[in-house]
Amino acid sequence: MNNEKDIIGVIDLVKNAKRIYRDQASDEILRNPELLSPLIRTVFSSDAVRSVKAAWILELVCLYEPKLLITHIQLLATNLKTITNESALRPLSKIGSLMSKEYFLEPWEDFDPDAPWINALVAQNFEWLSGDHKVAAKVFAMESLYYWGIKFDWVHEELIFRLQKDFRSGSSGYQSRARKILDKIYQTKGPKT
Repeated sequence: MNNEKDIIGVIDLVKNAKRIYRDQASDEILRNPELLSPLIRTVFSSDAVRSVKAAWILELVCLYEPKLLITHIQLLATNLKTITNESALRPLSKIGSLMSKEYFLEPWEDFDPDAPWINALVAQNFEWLSGDHKVAAKVFAMESLYYWGIKFDWVHEELIFRLQKDFRSGSSGYQSRARKILDKIYQTKGPKT
């Protein structure tokens, strides 16, 4: 099996954003996990069309089998800053949120709180939250940061500041999710006095 050629064939199964095509491709990755590394490399490649499709596929792989991505988290987290296409950014921000939640629901055995990928992921989520991005990326960033704030107090402090600062100028979707995230933080830590 030539993984580099095979991954192009899998990605090309995705004719458009319809779920049926994305499911078909993600099923192929789940049946052949050796294709996961070339899929991730394609996400960060210069081929804009395949990069977006690869991100869509990776999102579903993460949704169905998040543990498959644990061994690739360093590569994912440290390269997120290279993504500028909003069509790829939304699924990648969702993957960050799903992986963050996955860790806190069932901690990874070899978790190192000082790992460089954690700083990269947290920093990227703050950039998505404060940058000129669509609401979906901001919402997934809020969720991811909420989970990392459980482990690192400073993340919640900064998240509260950013959400309160941008609340009035945010869309109704932004405001709704920000309100929920703030409520969750206050329920676990109490309001800041």
